[in-house]
Amino acid sequence: MPDLRLRVKTCILGSHPIGWGRYYMDWAGNCVCETHRSQVQFCVSCGRFCDTHAINVGGGDMLCSICQRNIITEEQCASMARWIKECYRRTPIGHVEMCRLRSMTPEQLRQRSGRPGVLGLAQGVGRDYTVFFYRHISVVAFADILAHELLHIWQYDHNISPDAVHCEGFCNLGSYFILNAIGNAEAKARIERQLQSPDPVYGEGLRIMKHYYDHGGWQEAIRELRVKS
Repeated sequence: MPDLRLRVKTCILGSHPIGWGRYYMDWAGNCVCETHRSQVQFCVSCGRFCDTHAINVGGGDMLCSICQRNIITEEQCASMARWIKECYRRTPIGHVEMCRLRSMTPEQLRQRSGRPGVLGLAQGVGRDYTVFFYRHISVVAFADILAHELLHIWQYDHNISPDAVHCEGFCNLGSYFILNAIGNAEAKARIERQLQSPDPVYGEGLRIMKHYYDHGGWQEAIRELRVKS
């Protein structure tokens, strides 16, 4: 959640000095005053407050001006996928099957997944896998999504079918692991949001699986996943 502070800042929506009034701050240090608090929207990619140059990319999702300039390229997608797979290879997770990568609009993702607000989705026939991902995202957001979806593929490949809490929690643990390795401010903000998420499946699942990871690394997390399968 944004921090409530009492310092002199400028409102990202009104561009006016806030003075000593109450305001709210996002992870990147952008501020919004009390008057504009109800109008502020969050960037679907990085989670910053959206400024007045943000655009609607479909489905009501807003993309901030910074992320508009830094949408991940096809080459960056391929490079990040190789790096994430190598990070996993060096752990007890080991090899993760190759997959195709396909970017989609919010509406296309909603239609394919059957749910609104989906940013990534792994599907496959046999061992022929595709990861579908939200088109308008930063490199860090893509890493977060792909790290999660690759562990769905890993579970499919190892015939592991736990309940939703442990399944999604394990995948979110992958995101946590990769975001930690990236370690920049955006990655740290994403970790914080995930760890504090009240969602009973994704948030609580991550906290459960991270408990095992913290006590015994990937081996303990994998053992617990298999127990719940």
